[in-house]
Amino acid sequence: MHKNKTVLQDYEAEICNFLKTIKLTLHPNKCKIIPLSQGITFLGFKVFYHYKAVRKRNLRRIKARISELLDDYEYGSIDAYDVLRTLRGWNGYASFGNSHSIKIMLERMVEAELKRRKPSKAKNRVSYQLLS
Repeated sequence: MHKNKTVLQDYEAEICNFLKTIKLTLHPNKCKIIPLSQGITFLGFKVFYHYKAVRKRNLRRIKARISELLDDYEYGSIDAYDVLRTLRGWNGYASFGNSHSIKIMLERMVEAELKRRKPSKAKNRVSYQLLS
């Protein structure tokens, strides 16, 4: 990171020269000099100068995954522990970014849905029949 774009271009040239010595090259589409205000996507986060946020795509994925788990909970094929275990795992990942409000929002949503949805005892039992 640097404030001067020409300095970054010089760094890029030096990196390219070094990589040539070990027979590697930078990917032409993936290596760009961009303003940091646009943010850099890295390991599931959008990294800005003073903070990093969870990518919107990852937030949509965890919401969809939790929705699937809540459906399974309501159906009776899993218990609340499985839903909460997934949420805690995602919270561990999200804690590396500035995502406190997102984590609180997801926790409240899951807690409310677990209270609202009751697992069906009848659906929990799967019966098998031998056909002859």
